[in-house]
Amino acid sequence: GVTTLGVFGAFLLGLLTHELIQAGFAARLGILTRDVFLYPVCGYARLGVIGERPRREVWIALVGIALGGLFAAAMTVLLAVCGWHFEPVSFNAEVSLEGFFNRLFWCQVLFAVFNALPTFPFDGANLFRSALAMTTSRLRATELASILGTLTALALILSDLIWTHNGLPGAMAVFVFVMSQYELAFIKYFFELLHSLPSETGKQVANVSSAQLIHTYSRPVDTGSSCFTPRRRHRIGVASRGDPR
Repeated sequence: GVTTLGVFGAFLLGLLTHELIQAGFAARLGILTRDVFLYPVCGYARLGVIGERPRREVWIALVGIALGGLFAAAMTVLLAVCGWHFEPVSFNAEVSLEGFFNRLFWCQVLFAVFNALPTFPFDGANLFRSALAMTTSRLRATELASILGTLTALALILSDLIWTHNGLPGAMAVFVFVMSQYELAFIKYFFELLHSLPSETGKQVANVSSAQLIHTYSRPVDTGSSCFTPRRRHRIGVASRGDPR
C-alpha cells in the first residue's frame, strides 16, 4: 500500500544519491559519467572513459561498495537509537513509522549485499572486472564476470524453487542474467571496433573532425592508455590511443 510505495520512493532516492556521490568521485579522478540509469534494485552509471588498464575504475567501484555499506550502517544506527525492531516487518502490518524504516533498512541491507557481488550491474562486478583487467584484457575480464553473473542467476532461481517460492529471486535472476549479457555484448562490440581493420569488419569508413565525435572527457588521461566511447546517434565507436597531449 502507501507504506510500500513510500519505501520504494525513499529507496530510489537513496540509489540516486549513491550514484551521484559515485559520479562526483569519478569526476575527481578525471572521469565524467555519461548517464545514470535507475532500476528497481540498483543504479547503473556509464563512464565517459573505458580504459584497458582501469586503475581508477577500481577506486570508483570500491567507493560504490563502501557507500552501500554506509547507507545500511546509517539505517542500523537509526533503528537502534529509536529502539525499533530489526526483525523484518510483514507487508500486511499496519502503517507505522517503525514499519516504514524497518522495510527501508532491509532494502538497504539487501542492496549492500547484492552490490558487493561480482555480477553486473553491481559495483562488485565492476571491481572484479577492473581488478582482472589490470593483468588481462577487458574483454576477458568481462567474460569471467559474465560467467559469475550466470552462476548467480542460477543460484537465485534454485533458491526461489527450493526456499522462497515468491518469485522475487527468480525476477532478480532474470535481471542479473540480462544485465550480465548486455555488458558482455557491449564490450565485445567495442573490442571488435578497436582491434579489427575496416576491411575485416565490412563497416563503412569516413574521415571527420575528431571534435565532432570525441567529448573532452572521453580522451585518455594517462600517457599510453587507451579508451573508447559510444556515439549512439552515429552508431559508431571512437578509439583514442597514445599521449593525450
